[in-house]
Amino acid sequence: MLVEQAIFTSARTGHGDGYQVVARSPGVTAAEAQELSAWGPSHEALIPRRDEASSVNFHRLAGGRFCISKTLAAGSEYSQRGGARIYTQCLLVAPEILERFANNPFAVLRAAWAKGALSVHNNPPAKLPAFSLVGRSAVVDEGLLGQLAESWGAQRVGRFVAAAMSDGPKLLLGTEQNETLFGGLVNCFPVECRAEITFTTGLRYSPRRPFRFTTTDNDPANLRQAARLEDVTLVDLRDSAMTGDRLDGWAACVARAIEADQLAHLTSALQQPRPDLTIDRLDELGRKLLDELKNSAPNVHVSSCLASTRKRSARCLAPEKKAASPRERPPREVETAQSKSAAAATAAARHSHRGPALALTSSVETHTVTDPQTIELLEQLDDAVYDCIHGEPDVLETIGNLWLCLSERLRPEVLATAREQYMRYALTLWEACLDSGMREPQQAMRALDVLTALFDGDRS
Repeated sequence: MLVEQAIFTSARTGHGDGYQVVARSPGVTAAEAQELSAWGPSHEALIPRRDEASSVNFHRLAGGRFCISKTLAAGSEYSQRGGARIYTQCLLVAPEILERFANNPFAVLRAAWAKGALSVHNNPPAKLPAFSLVGRSAVVDEGLLGQLAESWGAQRVGRFVAAAMSDGPKLLLGTEQNETLFGGLVNCFPVECRAEITFTTGLRYSPRRPFRFTTTDNDPANLRQAARLEDVTLVDLRDSAMTGDRLDGWAACVARAIEADQLAHLTSALQQPRPDLTIDRLDELGRKLLDELKNSAPNVHVSSCLASTRKRSARCLAPEKKAASPRERPPREVETAQSKSAAAATAAARHSHRGPALALTSSVETHTVTDPQTIELLEQLDDAVYDCIHGEPDVLETIGNLWLCLSERLRPEVLATAREQYMRYALTLWEACLDSGMREPQQAMRALDVLTALFDGDRS
């Protein structure tokens, strides 16, 4: 099953001038292209107005597929009318693919970026290729969940969750680091409910784009206009009065888990499959879990995990599309030896089911890698290597692409550490497969294929 794609931007084509779907892959139907045009953002649609502005957008198409898109300012308008050209790349994802990535649109974007499928075309081609995405995503990103709790507090997160569960479009005021904010919100919900939460992290409100969540800025004119909108609710996350509102159901459960340092209990509940669960039935589950939280003592493990999480920046949720090499993000705060140890232990535990040799992320992350986007790429490489060695088809290309990206981002000595770690893991498997009582030559060959992919793709 393939991911289809389309580009919506301003151009002069044989079909006309202005904002339009200028390119699409063969599997995008005419009806889907028309729908993408209706939702597509045009001139000055991004907020705030600055060249580096961008937005991640997520909604369901009428035909059943989901549209996950990235909008950014890319160059100047061809018409020379001033202002930046708004450029949107849309990924059309089948429900089965989205489910494999825990119904998390940010996880799909990360995987597409690692594959090299996200890029800005100054002159878009007439046709785009469809592509496959391999791998999967964890159900809960505990780091993002912890950062959301730390940044916004129990009651504000609870109000945010309650707003996500209610019908109708909402305008969010007082937000910051919107991709991290929405990434945390996704992780507050069971997988089965996430696809119902549509959002844009940086587009202006438009009735043509009825997302459940749209962010807005503090401009007085925009706020006056928002107040006049019918059937649109303004949610001010700066409002201190929000903390006094009474929460119920699932929102109260999430707030209680944060307030009592019981995120581990919430995480465990989120990881339980409930195929028939919908947002309409979520409050019932929340009340049941809330009783369990009230009757249980705070978990010491949760407190230690939150302590280490608070010292770490959130992983990159949706990397910016770049035609050239990616721009490095600011380094994280310098961590103490104790917090580094806790972070390494958490990462090692996350990969413990794969054996100690493949916990590459923890070993390299504590080897002075400070960029969250690079750490995320290392984690994806871990996943891809493990999947390849254990029989997942068509992963070698992903391994090569990830290694190329990392070769451009990591210093030579850190690359050497990564290469050594994977070599040790592959050779250990080779010896175990050939020398043990249960010979598995196919797995041994796949281990060598991984090393070949890594060394062939090395630009260092």
